Amino acid sequence: MTKWPHKESNKVLVNSGAEVLHVAPPRLVAANELSIAVGATGEHIFMRASENVLSRSIESAALLNLLPAMRAQQRLHIMGTFPDALAEGVMRFSQILSGWFKELHPVQLGSDASVVDIERGERIAVFFTGGVDSFYSLLVHEPEITDLIFVHGFDVKLEDHQRRRDISAMLVRVGTALGKRVIEVETNARDVLKAYGAWSTHSHGLALASVAHALGCSFGKVYIASSFSEGDLFPWGSHPETDPLLGGALKLVHDGCDVTRAEKVVRISEHQVALDNLRICWVNQQGRYNCGQCEKCLRTMTSLYAAGRLNKSSTLPVNIEPGLIHSLVLGREAKAGRAFATENLRLLERFGHQKSPIYLAWHSVLMRPDWKNRLLVMYRKKSAFWRERWGRLWRALEK
Repeated sequence: MTKWPHKESNKVLVNSGAEVLHVAPPRLVAANELSIAVGATGEHIFMRASENVLSRSIESAALLNLLPAMRAQQRLHIMGTFPDALAEGVMRFSQILSGWFKELHPVQLGSDASVVDIERGERIAVFFTGGVDSFYSLLVHEPEITDLIFVHGFDVKLEDHQRRRDISAMLVRVGTALGKRVIEVETNARDVLKAYGAWSTHSHGLALASVAHALGCSFGKVYIASSFSEGDLFPWGSHPETDPLLGGALKLVHDGCDVTRAEKVVRISEHQVALDNLRICWVNQQGRYNCGQCEKCLRTMTSLYAAGRLNKSSTLPVNIEPGLIHSLVLGREAKAGRAFATENLRLLERFGHQKSPIYLAWHSVLMRPDWKNRLLVMYRKKSAFWRERWGRLWRALEK
């Protein structure tokens, strides 16, 4: 790892024709709040924690600056000491990601001085959202897990205060039921990093790893629940090839790739704590915990139905309307949605539901030609446009 002269701030300098992005340690602005300068402009990412666990981790700052450096073809210079093992992992990560996405470039990383990885503590955490993947990782590894970490600002917007209150209450229930400490972190990392790449494919694995490092040396292992099974993997921000590279002495485990999403639902349905708290919806119509109508809700409900456990769920409707499934559009570009739908068909077949209206509805969605999908999307967009136009006209006439 290259050693470069120490600089005083986060800025781009030209050195022998090469641009260098200097990474400063985070500032501890309060007992439970960090401020991290990111990119050439020095825009700041904040992290606030519900527990007094945050540390001025240079590792966290380096990871948050990696994507900006890859986008701008800059070298990273760490202002201070940096672990050799993590430096190698970060550079290997940049090679993999730049191989997946042509707009990114490999990064060279240097520091004022290298250091052997510091000794880590014995606490073990899982990033936990209340969803299928994280519930699966929590319940499978429950005996060794000591902490649940939820990050506000990742899948739930910072300004969605009602949603946050609902999730915080869920975290307390699950933590109390299983005897785990709950750590809630709030950050604007997603908002800041969107200038450098897509959240889903580029930055969310880096952001998760940066939070894990910011929690200090008391953690020796952190589980990151997989989004996809081995047979359905494709370039993604959190991936079994890349997540472990971002840990160094901290063991980051990309967990659950050996099991399909549908099988995870079956496994967690054996635990009432999951059925009472499962949170999977990304639509949240009318402020509901789970809307029961979006693609994500319907696919999870289908898996529970196949296993005969939907009627035991406290957070989802106990009946599935096949017409709602028929209305879904899963074109060839919807790789994840089609993969999950196919898993559900196999699961329904396994439990003998091949002739059910629910099975037939999912089968119809997958078999629908792309030209029909395009027409459906176009029709819905036009309908929404005219509904909005007529609504405005009607409101104007009522005045």
